[in-house]
Amino acid sequence: QEKHRVAKVEWEAKQVLEAEQTPAMERSLAPETEQTLAMEPSLAPEEDSKFSRGDMQAVTTKLAALWKLVAAEELEECKVEAARLKVDYDVQKAAFGPETMKRSKKGKGAKRQILVAASGEKPKRARTAYLIFCDRNREQVMREVHSDPTSKFKREEMQAVTTRLAELWTNVVPQELAECKLAAVLCKEEFQKQKDVYVPPVYQPVTKGKKSKGGRREGDKPKRPRTAYLLFAEDCRRGLKKTDPALSFTATSQMVSKEWKELAEAKKVQYQRTAEKEQEKHRVAKVEWEAKQVLEAEQTPAMERSLAPETEQTLAMEPSLAPEEDSKFSRGDMQAVTTKLAALWKLVAAEELEECKVEAARLKVDYDVQKAAFGPETMKRSKKGKGAKRQILVAASGEKPKRARTAYLIFCDRNREQVMREVHSDPTSKFKREEMQAVTTRLAELWTNVVPQELAECKLAAVLCKEEFQKQKDVYVPPVYQPVTKGKKSKGGRREGDKPKRPRTAYLLFAEDCRRGLKKTDPALSFTATSQMVSKEWKELAEAKKVQYQRTAEKEQEKHRVA
Repeated sequence: QEKHRVAKVEWEAKQVLEAEQTPAMERSLAPETEQTLAMEPSLAPEEDSKFSRGDMQAVTTKLAALWKLVAAEELEECKVEAARLKVDYDVQKAAFGPETMKRSKKGKGAKRQILVAASGEKPKRARTAYLIFCDRNREQVMREVHSDPTSKFKREEMQAVTTRLAELWTNVVPQELAECKLAAVLCKEEFQKQKDVYVPPVYQPVTKGKKSKGGRREGDKPKRPRTAYLLFAEDCRRGLKKTDPALSFTATSQMVSKEWKELAEAKKVQYQRTAEKEQEKHRVAKVEWEAKQVLEAEQTPAMERSLAPETEQTLAMEPSLAPEEDSKFSRGDMQAVTTKLAALWKLVAAEELEECKVEAARLKVDYDVQKAAFGPETMKRSKKGKGAKRQILVAASGEKPKRARTAYLIFCDRNREQVMREVHSDPTSKFKREEMQAVTTRLAELWTNVVPQELAECKLAAVLCKEEFQKQKDVYVPPVYQPVTKGKKSKGGRREGDKPKRPRTAYLLFAEDCRRGLKKTDPALSFTATSQMVSKEWKELAEAKKVQYQRTAEKEQEKHRVA
């Protein structure tokens, strides 16, 4: 392969040299090349003709062959035209600025923040002649595939519809083809008009995190610790590279993985211990690094903690986040607000930080006073066991108020019955899970496009609900629950009251004997590794031995019943 690369480079250089030395007029095509590059009747652009995929590939191949044999004069013209188009592109790019250029997504489905909102509605792509033809004939084809075109189609049925439409398009009559092409031209003109009016949004610039030469991130943040497998892989790779330096990375990785699976448990334990030490060092280094960051932030004067230009631009309040009348914040807007608040908190001034600390201390004192008024036994505790109920010492005064309905829930209550009728003919019958999901999705779509008048009514109703809830909450006195006490264990390993321990099973008795032997053989074995080996030996144990352990376990159970 290496010899072939060298020979190919030399041959290509020779071909270029010969082409430069040959005059432009003498660069005529060979007879067989002329015959190959000649335009066949099948590629001649006739009226109402359609190019197949194979025809387009043939055209591309011929253009590539002609490009290799292009005359010097025509080559210069193409270069000049390319340079002119490059200049036009640079002028248009400079008008927008580098921060407004759209970049590729960072991560799967990543969304970037919009700095300047779009002007007008983004136009949809123009329909082609083929898509217009499909729109016209789809319902008819769906009736052929399925008797009821309004019902839900399976994946195979939709594929059959698509295939049938493609077959019809291949044999379309000239008159219908001309109509579809005319409609496509009109669609394209309409799309072009909308595109000329539409101004796209300006996105936030994407900046990649830089790494220093030492392999650590900015701020000298310590690297993550290596796992036991990575430590083994480093040692193993060195040996493999010495044995065969030509091994590829993929082949080496496969061999390392195989050797790790076959490695003795005692060796794995050594690597695991080294990994644990690295993790401990990493924890210490990380704590020191975080303390250093805090110290530097405290030592920096408040006036010097100014935001960088790009940070100021990022943290600026966009028009989309401005609280307007009847405006609704989307989930993305709320995430953007949270991110900005976190960034501002890192750069908070010392004076403002002290004010926040004083306010937090004041709120803590208020909470402690309220907590002391109730007493420790009345504070609500978490459930002890699944669904456990605690005894009520003092009953509640009045009925516990339900949470106030939001504007969205009120809107759903108003429109749910109508949507249920759309999904199901009989809304009083039992709905399936998929049907209920369809109802919920439809209500969410209606809420997104709700008219301002109805939105205002729902918001007003929500405010009244909230006031009513607050009144009920002020009157209501919650119940006083019995305090929860945890059972303490004595030094002998039994609970209070000297309650006997549960008896051991046959497997536990065997495990105790087996563990002693394994610990003597290899004291460095971990608990997990020992458990795996005990389980394996128990499965392979003879039935007679198992019966002995089962008899001992039955005796223990009998003693436990008596105790």
